[in-house]
Amino acid sequence: MEIWETHCHTSEVSGCGKSTGAEMAKAYAKAGYTGIVITDHFEINTFRDCCPYENPQDMVKWYLSGSQAAKEAAVCKVLWGIELRFTENTNDYLVYGLTEEQLVALCRDHVFEWGIKQFSHYAKQRGILLFQAHPFRNGMMVNRPELLYGIEIFNGHPNHDSRNQMAQWWAEHYGLARISGSDAHHINLIATGGIMTDKTIQTMEDFCQVISETKTKLLMK
Repeated sequence: MEIWETHCHTSEVSGCGKSTGAEMAKAYAKAGYTGIVITDHFEINTFRDCCPYENPQDMVKWYLSGSQAAKEAAVCKVLWGIELRFTENTNDYLVYGLTEEQLVALCRDHVFEWGIKQFSHYAKQRGILLFQAHPFRNGMMVNRPELLYGIEIFNGHPNHDSRNQMAQWWAEHYGLARISGSDAHHINLIATGGIMTDKTIQTMEDFCQVISETKTKLLMK
């Protein structure tokens, strides 16, 4: 049985992150997790306030530095996704299945200005999985179901009321895929969510296949 984190951050990239990629990987391995998907904040403020580069290729290399540090720790499996936010509002989206080349192109095309409708169309055309993160947290607006692949029905961040039960009802009512994540920003706040699977995950393609299956067990601590 493999246990995977689906939503966590690193201090290399996320301004609110308090632990490095290597520290996060080691903490999750110690907690018994097989692997983690690092989903650092992919939004205009991240690059405006934290990134020292303006060239899209350099921006993406910097953006992936937290997950690269986690991989180099060599203590658990490490994949990366993104937690995307557009300038249209404060909604957050967990996106799985992008390639590094696609990420560069999205930076070049100013994806933050697209909005959810345009990105939803982009994702569906390419088989990219788009989940709305903590859709019922204060300041969020739940999107129309047809724009999403799924929603995060359990968010384990201790400092926010994500109204997880409401999110779970919404997903079930509209037949959306469901995911659970810790939303961890610090090693002391890890391992409250995730998924369990009897399948072996090695690649992001494997991960996307697992989270698309209705029988995948969600961890909700």
